[in-house]
Amino acid sequence: ELIRQVYPRFGMTPGLIVAPGFSRHPSVSAVMAAKCEDINDMFRCECVVDVDCTADGAQRYTDVKTVKEKSGLVSPHMAAVWPKVIAGGYPLYYSAVFAAITAYTDAGNDDVPNLSPSNKMMAVTATCLDDEDDTEVSIDKAQANMVASFGVITATNIIGFRTWGNYTAVYPSSTDPKDRWFNCRRFFSWWGNSFILSYFQYVDRPLSKRLVKSICDAENIRGNAYVAQGKCAGARIEYQ
Repeated sequence: ELIRQVYPRFGMTPGLIVAPGFSRHPSVSAVMAAKCEDINDMFRCECVVDVDCTADGAQRYTDVKTVKEKSGLVSPHMAAVWPKVIAGGYPLYYSAVFAAITAYTDAGNDDVPNLSPSNKMMAVTATCLDDEDDTEVSIDKAQANMVASFGVITATNIIGFRTWGNYTAVYPSSTDPKDRWFNCRRFFSWWGNSFILSYFQYVDRPLSKRLVKSICDAENIRGNAYVAQGKCAGARIEYQ
């Protein structure tokens, strides 16, 4: 509920909304998804939510699809993760770990969120359910692929535990690349936010063809640089 205060207070646009554990409740995850759009009437971001893996949730990988749909996890601005993980002997909600890995991946890439946080190594020792015994569950590659096909990110142990899956929660109901892929959706949100911040100073100035051309030229130069760096396949902005 305080997401709208982030930029006015700290001058930073939100990147990921996370509520580890609480987000397994549909009422919380729905609000998180809603808060990702039109922040301060300008910005967008993404959220990471936990798919319920308690006794009332997905205890097996085959249950993930049903629980996801029952929980209403369908937003393109949402990454849904399952189950929990164990690190240092402590059970952790996967959303917290996955969000940290996502931020770490960005930090090592000039803070440009074009890289996928999937198939990244994690310092965890097991995956587990959300119960009193932290019951361990083993997820092989075939099972991980099935979970990913539901639009849910999971973890698997292949030469060490690693994240697995790059679909947003909107998949498979939508296959639009800008909404389907978590890194693509984040890249579009991030670029839109940075564009607004770069040129907000020109709001309410007299509009002229020269001003429009200068903005488009500057942004296209920036886009060409990202293309040259391999951070996007192509980039072009036009005024219509």
